Amino acid sequence: MIIIPSKNVTIIKFNKYSLFTFFIMNLIPFMYIIFNNKKF
Repeated sequence: MIIIPSKNVTIIKFNKYSLFTFFIMNLIPFMYIIFNNKKF
């Protein structure tokens, strides 16, 4: 198994940020729904 450090780092960074954005995008509507349900 050959690991290229620079490529590996960028891939890890990309995965981290995509995961983070994915989490945020899913969290925002969820929070919105929760707050809406609390109101009613």
